[in-house]
Amino acid sequence: MSIDQFRKSVAERELVREHGLTVFALDRQWSSKPYWDMTARLVEWWPTILEVAAHTSKAAYRVPFRRQGQKTLQQIRA
Repeated sequence: MSIDQFRKSVAERELVREHGLTVFALDRQWSSKPYWDMTARLVEWWPTILEVAAHTSKAAYRVPFRRQGQKTLQQIRA
């Protein structure tokens, strides 16, 4: 889990792919929210994060702050 928008160097991205890691990057809106608001929202997203993590590897996903009817995460370039 990362709040840095997964802005990684080419070498860091290659390591993620090489080792089959799945990355979840929190959308930039997360950084401006109070701690307990972020915690509550992360708990809401947690079942979705676990489901995606169980079925993928070598991928990166953006976790938006608001669910707004979203049931899945947006895949981003790893």
